[in-house]
Amino acid sequence: MHDLEEFAKSTVGPAEAVTLPPQYFVDPAIFEYEREHIFEKEWLCVGRTEQLRNAGDYFTVTLFDEPMVIVRGADMEIRALSSVCRHRGMLITTPGDGADGDWNHLDESSGNCGKTFKCPYHFWQYGHDGQLVQAPDMDRTPGFDPSAIRLPSFRCEIWLGFIFVNLDDNATPLAPRLEKAAALVKNWDFENLVSAPPLDLPGMPWNWKILHENSAEGYHVDRLHGPAHYVEPSAGVEVHEHEKGDAAITFGMRAIHPDFALNPTGKPFFPVLENLTEEERTVSLWVLIPPTLLIGTNSDSAFYRIMHPKAVDRTDIHQSYLTPPDYQANPLYDDLLAMSGDFHAALNRQDWMADAAIQRGMGSRHSARSRISWQEGPLVQLYSWLQERYLPEAGR
Repeated sequence: MHDLEEFAKSTVGPAEAVTLPPQYFVDPAIFEYEREHIFEKEWLCVGRTEQLRNAGDYFTVTLFDEPMVIVRGADMEIRALSSVCRHRGMLITTPGDGADGDWNHLDESSGNCGKTFKCPYHFWQYGHDGQLVQAPDMDRTPGFDPSAIRLPSFRCEIWLGFIFVNLDDNATPLAPRLEKAAALVKNWDFENLVSAPPLDLPGMPWNWKILHENSAEGYHVDRLHGPAHYVEPSAGVEVHEHEKGDAAITFGMRAIHPDFALNPTGKPFFPVLENLTEEERTVSLWVLIPPTLLIGTNSDSAFYRIMHPKAVDRTDIHQSYLTPPDYQANPLYDDLLAMSGDFHAALNRQDWMADAAIQRGMGSRHSARSRISWQEGPLVQLYSWLQERYLPEAGR
């Protein structure tokens, strides 16, 4: 399926590299390979810790047919548990009664479960750690031992306030491979920032790699976005070093003046983050943690996007701003955030138009591989990250 010689053409230096073969964006067989060898092996971002402030707070997510519940326990630890009851397979967090006829989203819920999750089918109850604590009328079942029954768990790591889950019990830990990225964005203090109301966009019509390619290059900024993106021009791209084993791809976009922001004024609406250095106040940093998380910085805030692929040409998106919690006390917070959000949405619409059109183009018999610009240098790092997973023998 994967030709090492052909793939290697995308992982040489930016001056010689060409884009990926078009079939990597449209072939269902390649997507199924990615599901098995990437998405069921890599760390997948599912949300933020501030979604789970109190013991019993939870939200649900389904990753590649695995329904799970992310919960903060009485010990204040965050865990990822299977949400499938061990009795008859009912989802323990199923909300509502389906009266609206939407049977496709019965696994989506959030809230506070109290001290236990109670399956709505037969009222089996589980603690925050997944342990079965009650099973009504099972005392007549010979050999039934509640202490031996618990919800399976998934590997879970917290990094700078982001929650990651891994379906592979043997996965290499994530945080050690993010040390360089953590040092790069240390002064934004992501752990203590909070999310604004998120934007959720299910089933966007493109391959997940097209979305990452667009996010990881500045070549299109002057062209696709034009004057709207003037504060961070294409000429400001700064490519960072990426080594084999790094879990993040990082790069910078140098602004035309200090204390910048992507909004209609090009200047921050909120106070500049107090820990930023003079250098950090002039460059937007971007951290891509494939396959699911993108983070970008402003001088007064940050932005993140979580994406989960659903098919070779369908991707779900969840994105939001991050600001210090005390900014929300500003009486104009909602209005200023809305202005920034509207501006950002306008840029996104341009990006998404391009992503959707590229997806269409990749299916053409005339789609081709092409040389790249120096302003697309991070693409080579993304291709190298992919090569390690498509063709692990390439690095041996």
